[in-house]
Amino acid sequence: MQLLLIVVVFVPATGRSLCRAQQLTAVLIEKALDDPAKINFRDISLEDVVENLSKTLGIPIEVDQTALAQLPYGQLTMLASVQLQGMSWRDALRELLKPLALTFQPGVDRIYILGTNELMRQPRRLNINELDAIVRLQNTNLNHSEKNLLRQIYQLTRIDFKLIELDRHRDNADQDTVDKILSSFPQPASKVLDLYSRRVLPQEYNLDEPGTWYVRADMQSGRAEFFEIIVLPARQLNLKKLERRINISFKNQPVQAILQQMAYLGAIDIRFEPGCFGLLDENQRNNFTLNMRSATINDALEHLSGSTGLAYEVRHDSVYILAGKALLQQVAEQRRETAQGANPLACVIIVKVPGTGFETMIFVREEELRKAGVLEKYRQFQQKSISEFIRSLRDNKSVSLDIKR
Repeated sequence: MQLLLIVVVFVPATGRSLCRAQQLTAVLIEKALDDPAKINFRDISLEDVVENLSKTLGIPIEVDQTALAQLPYGQLTMLASVQLQGMSWRDALRELLKPLALTFQPGVDRIYILGTNELMRQPRRLNINELDAIVRLQNTNLNHSEKNLLRQIYQLTRIDFKLIELDRHRDNADQDTVDKILSSFPQPASKVLDLYSRRVLPQEYNLDEPGTWYVRADMQSGRAEFFEIIVLPARQLNLKKLERRINISFKNQPVQAILQQMAYLGAIDIRFEPGCFGLLDENQRNNFTLNMRSATINDALEHLSGSTGLAYEVRHDSVYILAGKALLQQVAEQRRETAQGANPLACVIIVKVPGTGFETMIFVREEELRKAGVLEKYRQFQQKSISEFIRSLRDNKSVSLDIKR
């Protein structure tokens, strides 16, 4: 009888093989999205939708937490009757997520559900009426058949929006701006409002930054009395987002990670001045603790700024983190002290200030003597002077010294 010995050797995946595995998984996800779909849901929460789809497709599905924070009830926000078939999973997912102003993006190992720009733009969590209004604006096409922008939106969405520009009520959108953006080619109302808000503020109000917009519903007794399209500078919208209240608890975490998380909670972009974190000492940079309850994001930024010396600027496109004046002064002083340690003082010259009876001291450092080519000559002079000084002290009988060589 012969014995067959099979040896199985497990070899760790290299970077290249891992990359190939991810590429393969990404390809399989793309293939699954092109397969025929069949969806039949009725009165189901987003949480249950995600769980059901993940099991059906055999693919992990991850919902962006910031997008959930924008929805009226987060993952418990409900979808009504949804019946989709005769299309690919790619198209079915797109249609399925439309009523929640969500979209999706295939990743290397999962599918991500994300908020659309219109959803993420809102400065706070939407209510059901505002979500419905945004969805209608996203899925209603406008053209130049009706020059009155608000009237055309009302005719197609059946929502009578009021227009507020820079806190001013307008009966209708600026006609010249509307004429430039409406065309025979149908465009979603949300896209038209994007174009309008970017143009009307610089052109009509002489602002040097682009505008943006969001939807607000005036709620009375649980129902929307009226809807407003708020057009305002993008920077002002970011300031509104920073007023969102949060509870945060970070212990011994990198400052950069804390800042990124706060921006994430506010659905706002964040950018960093190159090298600003390198100015912090290592412990402060990598082991920062921050605990705040029922505070605004702006409060948290102020606290972190005061503790680290980092500053922040709210811009139209982001919150920009940079080194504050106090931090720069502190670093400059540290560098000056370090430079002085590496370039020690050589001597002090006492001279009279011309035209006065005052004297001043001039400090001469070794590097200055070295650059002049006289450092060695000065050291010889220094050593000779020291020797002469010690000899004079030895010869002076009135002074008692115990000098050991």
